[in-house]
Amino acid sequence: MAARLGRGRRLAVYSLVVIASALVVLGVLATWLNRVALDNETYTDASSELLQQPEVQHALSIYLVDELYANVDVAAQIQPLLPPQAQGLAGPASALLRDYAQRSAERLLQSDAIQQTWK
Repeated sequence: MAARLGRGRRLAVYSLVVIASALVVLGVLATWLNRVALDNETYTDASSELLQQPEVQHALSIYLVDELYANVDVAAQIQPLLPPQAQGLAGPASALLRDYAQRSAERLLQSDAIQQTWK
């Protein structure tokens, strides 16, 4: 018959299993960070491949324009450029320009110049 482990030994075994599991996870994460995220050439190659995908370009262009409109009052920037009788149209004009800006950003991300600059 197998002898039963005492309560202290059982707790020690479970503790060692948990600690070993945590160390394995941390080791795998550290290895990945060292080989992929912190290696400049690998990161550049991987991010360049991502930037060439149309889905990523589309999502990034939306994000960039959203950030622009969140941080800049576009209507207020347009208003002084309009004649006095048309200054009330600054809000609708900024809404129309948002779609144009998003499409322009997407075309810009597709250009070879941006692709090479990213690398």
